[in-house]
Amino acid sequence: RWSAIGLAILAGALMAIRLNEPGWFDNEGRFAEVAREMVATGDWVTPRVNGFPLLTKPPLTQWLAAIVFSIAGSTEWARLVAVFAAMATVVLTCRLGARLYGVRTGLVGGLMLVTMAGFVFEARTLRPDCLVVLTVTGAIHCWHVAEFGTAVRRTRWLVVMYVALGMGMLAKGLVPPVLAAIPIGVATTGRHGIDGV
Repeated sequence: RWSAIGLAILAGALMAIRLNEPGWFDNEGRFAEVAREMVATGDWVTPRVNGFPLLTKPPLTQWLAAIVFSIAGSTEWARLVAVFAAMATVVLTCRLGARLYGVRTGLVGGLMLVTMAGFVFEARTLRPDCLVVLTVTGAIHCWHVAEFGTAVRRTRWLVVMYVALGMGMLAKGLVPPVLAAIPIGVATTGRHGIDGV
């Protein structure tokens, strides 16, 4: 556990270097502007860009960025939302890998994740993608604990799994539940058969 946390902290520290520099993707400005207007108007219910409602994107990323803006003002450091999501994903990846194949393999999986260029780029960008990866990984981890735990633990972990999927929907609609349903469905079918699903 501590090795996974240490790896996540080291990766987060490296990914946060010069995080306040201009980003690589132009669409992150839209998420930042929505968050800025939430703080400026006090309306956290209806996302707006230039005063006009923007109802095509789920609001979780903007809410989290707005929290950063509320604390630190309008700043490029709102990207810490993605960095922290990436760090949590690293820990969950290590934990899931350890449950499936052993602690060493789990750490190797976490290390492989933090060396993937796409993952690092998204971890430095104010977009919902790292939140999606976090919620999907979290849902799969919770399912695995529930599947092999006691009846009481099963209920608790399944509740957490559904909360994770709900947060994923607040980040990017139906994408996280669909992504999580594929491996969970395949593994459940393989373990219990069609009748047990």
